[in-house]
Amino acid sequence: MVLMDLEPNTPYDVVISGKDFMGNEATSGTIPFTTASDTRPPSVFDLEVTSEILGSGQEASAQLVVSYKTDEEASSQLEYGEGTGTVYSQKTQEDTQRSLNHIVIISGLTPSKVYHLRAVSKDDAGNEGFSVDKVVVTNPTTEDAYNLVIRNLISIFSFLNTNP
Repeated sequence: MVLMDLEPNTPYDVVISGKDFMGNEATSGTIPFTTASDTRPPSVFDLEVTSEILGSGQEASAQLVVSYKTDEEASSQLEYGEGTGTVYSQKTQEDTQRSLNHIVIISGLTPSKVYHLRAVSKDDAGNEGFSVDKVVVTNPTTEDAYNLVIRNLISIFSFLNTNP
């Protein structure tokens, strides 16, 4: 018999009973026990990252939308840094709302730049779980509408250029 969904470090009482094939019933006395403390961190998996550009031209900035899952309800946070490696120089604010499905957004990033990140989640007991490190390149900026139109017109009408 397996008892499920018990709270960690909590006292319980159990009574065991059963019948044999003849219908004879046996019942134990009350058996007290206390569950162990929760020492297992949440497992972090299914990490997905998408890059978006906000604005255009010189005013553009990048943001990363990161989603992941945990096997138990836990908080949401990301650690990240520029380039590749194992140093996480920045982190998002921790969302202490416990969830199994997490979404975290990192804003104000530089377009066309390499970043690495990992998800961090804490369960109710304070156990901290980490995802694998993920390297991403933010999307490049797009031209503002005026420059885009001018560049396309020059490309279309370049045959009119009489300079050799």
